Amino acid sequence: MNKSRMWWHLYEPKKFEDMILNPEIKPYLEEAFEKVPNLMLIGPPGVGKGTYTRIFLKKTKLDNMWINASDERGIDTIRTKVKEFGRAMGFTGLKIIVMNEADALTPDAQRTLRDEIEFVQGVTRFIFQANYGHMIIDAIKSRCQVVEMTNPPAKEIFNHCYKILKDEKITTGPKEKKTVIEIIKRCYPDIRSTINTLQQNVVKGKLRDKPVFSATEETFAEIFGAMKAKDVDSIRKILRSNYISYADLYGYLFEQAGEFASPGDAILAIGEALRWDSLVAIKEINFMYMVMDMIKRGII
Repeated sequence: MNKSRMWWHLYEPKKFEDMILNPEIKPYLEEAFEKVPNLMLIGPPGVGKGTYTRIFLKKTKLDNMWINASDERGIDTIRTKVKEFGRAMGFTGLKIIVMNEADALTPDAQRTLRDEIEFVQGVTRFIFQANYGHMIIDAIKSRCQVVEMTNPPAKEIFNHCYKILKDEKITTGPKEKKTVIEIIKRCYPDIRSTINTLQQNVVKGKLRDKPVFSATEETFAEIFGAMKAKDVDSIRKILRSNYISYADLYGYLFEQAGEFASPGDAILAIGEALRWDSLVAIKEINFMYMVMDMIKRGII
């Protein structure tokens, strides 16, 4: 499918007023256009961190550099790219450095960045985007205005989805309403995933009565492939880049138990991780503990 016809891209908000945001954080984000603080946007994938940042850059028209910290996560990136751009004179007074997936930065990189934020404060501001705030050291957080982008209003997501269906001339009615609600419940709070799933469930101009979630299964298959390859970095990157229903992920792995080196031990490990899933605060750590334990015990 051509990117220009992907609904999440086509219907991405171009103005701040059109963003679906928890009303409690709107005043802080709106005020940031004028005050231009160091910002730290924390929240799961698909809740608007990237969208807000793009609107911010467009609205302020400041010189900027965008770094994907999941690919450039080491201290060398801070010593070269960040320092060179941050300390250079710009054409717009202030400059912006966007650190996407900042929670992937190594501890050494974060400690070096802490001092750099102070050094360039007069000419450069930072926007940090992170799925997991606990992965960022307090010394960086204390130098930022921290905004947790959580709990987007489900009603606004529904209205946005329904508007997309009408704009795309898709039949809307009670059955379609039920399908949209089911998709939102399954994908929440990931708005991007919701819209992707909505589009994937449109066939010949009609919305399926019972939605399918094949994109989720593709993600699970990708995680399972990385597990079999013992590629821990890839697993963590996939987990950070997608909204993951860990209960569904454990169910998927259970169905694949026969492909593990020791199916019985795999089932026991999956069951134990699933048991803890509802009790732990950080589900990613619980999942990665299971993966590392499987690798260590030769289950994978």
